[in-house]
Amino acid sequence: MKKIILFVLLTTILSGCDEVEESANYVVVTVTGTAHIWMNGNVGELSKDLSDEPIEMSLIKAGGERVDDIGVSGSSGLTTLTAVFNVYKEQPVEFRAKSVNHPSHLGSDKVNWDYIDKNAQTPENSKTGPRILKVGLIVNMQLSAGEVEDN
Repeated sequence: MKKIILFVLLTTILSGCDEVEESANYVVVTVTGTAHIWMNGNVGELSKDLSDEPIEMSLIKAGGERVDDIGVSGSSGLTTLTAVFNVYKEQPVEFRAKSVNHPSHLGSDKVNWDYIDKNAQTPENSKTGPRILKVGLIVNMQLSAGEVEDN
């Protein structure tokens, strides 16, 4: 009798876990934020990318989960930050970037749940796993020639 009761309890508990797992509505999102910093040339000059510029960056998921780093721009004026989040319904992910040497130059970019939900894919080898998505966000920071020469 005890074995039957134990079997019924285990079956009930385990079947309930499967339902919770299947009904979880989240997407595993790999987010890469790219900060681009460049100098606007004087009249008649072309703009040029800035290298060796420190950039504060943050990837923030609604609910408080975040990844912070300070990157240094390469010769192309770019630096990146990548993070992986389990994003649930109605949670956006935001990328923020700010120049350390020129703190008035900052910006943000965001991806909303609607975009994530619409574009997420089920992995080829998985029938029951969560959907996945890779997203790129970008912040552009344009400095004037005078700002760069002052440093």
